[in-house]
Amino acid sequence: MPSSIIPVHCSAVALSEFEKKRISVLLERYCDQRVPPRIRHQVKMGFEFLDDSVTLFESRPSYLDPKVWSQSPIAQFQRADDGTLWKLFCRDRNCEWHLFEPNPASPLFEDLLNVVDEDSTCIFYG
Repeated sequence: MPSSIIPVHCSAVALSEFEKKRISVLLERYCDQRVPPRIRHQVKMGFEFLDDSVTLFESRPSYLDPKVWSQSPIAQFQRADDGTLWKLFCRDRNCEWHLFEPNPASPLFEDLLNVVDEDSTCIFYG
């Protein structure tokens, strides 16, 4: 895994298999809806789990070698240490993660995914 998508913080408790499956279904549907089939040879979306966090990323073929796809993280969702809230992080121009201040946390993962999709501040998709 590229170092650019290592979470800001990991608690000792990883997500349960049930929670991973539930979130995977949501994110697979989101990624499929976000990128139309006709351009998936140019851009794809995906996600990766690491401990208590999930990173949403975009992939594009390299200009130097189109067979090699590079990943650009879009957003990171992290379960709070007590397990009651999800936190949303965005990246700055120096590729460092920061808590997304307008909507930093929610008990529902779906709420934060909607915040990313709406992207009212243009921090996630530009």
